[in-house]
Amino acid sequence: IFELLESMGFTVRRVAGSMRDQGFVTHGSVKATIDDADWLVDTSILSNVPLPVSGVPFISTDQIFTAEIEPTNALHLIWYSIPPNAGYTPCRLLDDHIDHAYLSAAYEKSRGFGAFNQHIYARRNFPGLMLLLRGPMLYRRTSVGTTQTALVPHEVRSLLCGEFGLAQSMVQRWVDVGGLDATFEPWAGPPPVIPPSNPPSSRLGASMPTAG
Repeated sequence: IFELLESMGFTVRRVAGSMRDQGFVTHGSVKATIDDADWLVDTSILSNVPLPVSGVPFISTDQIFTAEIEPTNALHLIWYSIPPNAGYTPCRLLDDHIDHAYLSAAYEKSRGFGAFNQHIYARRNFPGLMLLLRGPMLYRRTSVGTTQTALVPHEVRSLLCGEFGLAQSMVQRWVDVGGLDATFEPWAGPPPVIPPSNPPSSRLGASMPTAG
């Protein structure tokens, strides 16, 4: 997304953060600057619109993808909510400018250790719908709530080529290297860290500005 936005003439920079606020860098993102204002454009958090990062707290009014941002003593703390968690996941921005070499080294390191290395993880946003596949579980979130469905292997393949829009050749290659089998195996990594869900709206209430 950095290269795309830069090619379109935007002023952009790479930033690093700590997903689930664990104190060390686990996440890379992009900020775009427009008229001296910064916007977070994150293809992993996958908000429906760029999120403003400024000196004041922010809460989105998007009913499908809920997000809040608060300035901290350092940079910003991003709060967002996606299935299966009912609460908010924090992501603390730690470094406001990283170079391509730093990013490449971090990606290489994640090949051997990462939360997405065994079970498949895929998301796609539609008007009025968030679609999320995490291992063999499919989550559908709409404005009325979230449903959860356990899938069998052929349903995972069909979903990836269907609603997620992946090429059949890509999905077949994933199957051939053992990805489909691995996504149905018990999770081999450490248990997930579930941080406390305490977004700024729960502390600041009606004093927070909102935006769509």
